[in-house]
Amino acid sequence: MPRPKADPDQQLRAYDLYRRGLGPKAIVTKLECELVKPVHIATVNRWIKHFKSMPEATEWLDGPYKWQQLDEYGIPWEASEVLFGVWEWIVELQGTIKQANDRMRSTGHEWKYLSADLLTPTARQARWWWRVHCANPTLEPEEIWRFGFECALREERKDLFGGDLDLSDVEGAARVSAWDAGHQKAYQQHVREGMIPPMKTTSTTWAVQVASSAVRQSKDMPRGSYTGNG
Repeated sequence: MPRPKADPDQQLRAYDLYRRGLGPKAIVTKLECELVKPVHIATVNRWIKHFKSMPEATEWLDGPYKWQQLDEYGIPWEASEVLFGVWEWIVELQGTIKQANDRMRSTGHEWKYLSADLLTPTARQARWWWRVHCANPTLEPEEIWRFGFECALREERKDLFGGDLDLSDVEGAARVSAWDAGHQKAYQQHVREGMIPPMKTTSTTWAVQVASSAVRQSKDMPRGSYTGNG
């Protein structure tokens, strides 16, 4: 039976794995562990041909983030404290994903595993984290990670599939710290009054869905309760 046509988010995940050095077979194996309806290896081979044709600058942006290369990323060294704070949050989230996987394995039920490697920072994400902090210095590391992750993800999708980069909803949410419990009512009121656009639902985006699932399944996560619904 032929496999169903993949949505763009699965292709984006394959690109993420490709830039981390995985070949076609390894990518398919990873997708089979993570997704209910993964694509066939022939599809992945076709995608990889497209990935190889992308500009070198794009591949460099989506490579692993390295602190010693801040100058090359166009990020000032003064950003180090902010980036270290975000990194600490990522480490906690990766631990939560591992705990979620261990709990689900112990149930004996079929389970498509969450992937902690998805959260390994990239140069693109680091640039957006610093931009988000500059836009609203009051944001906590968790919020900086969420907003920056979303911005980087959308920019990556634009580079991969074309189209425009629309961040108006993220900008509005970041201005009022929409994910902070103390600001949610104000954010919702601004949306109702048409002052800012609502956050687009990103739970259908595979990468954000994985991170959101980890948060929802954990009982010990730090502040916040993001569900991916904006």
